[in-house]
Amino acid sequence: DGITDPRDVASHDTEEWLVDSIVSHHFQGKEVLKNLSFVVRWFGFDDSHDSVLSYNEIKDLEALDIYLLKNPSLKRLCDKNRS
Repeated sequence: DGITDPRDVASHDTEEWLVDSIVSHHFQGKEVLKNLSFVVRWFGFDDSHDSVLSYNEIKDLEALDIYLLKNPSLKRLCDKNRS
C-alpha cells in the first residue's frame, strides 16, 4: 500500500551511542571554541569507527570532563565558556 508507518521511522531514530573516550582534540585556525573539535571513540567499537565532533556536540558529556582533567589549558578555555 506504500504508506510508511511512523513507528518504523521513530524506531530508527532512537538509537543512542555511548562515548567510550575522547582520544584527541584539534583546532581549525585560531584557538577558540568554535574551531575546536574532538576525536571520539565509541563504546564497543575500535578506532576505525572514531568520529570527529565539535565542542558543542560533546560539551555536556562526562567523557569531556575526564579529557579536560588531563588537559588543563584546554579546560580553562572550555570553563570560560561553560558558565
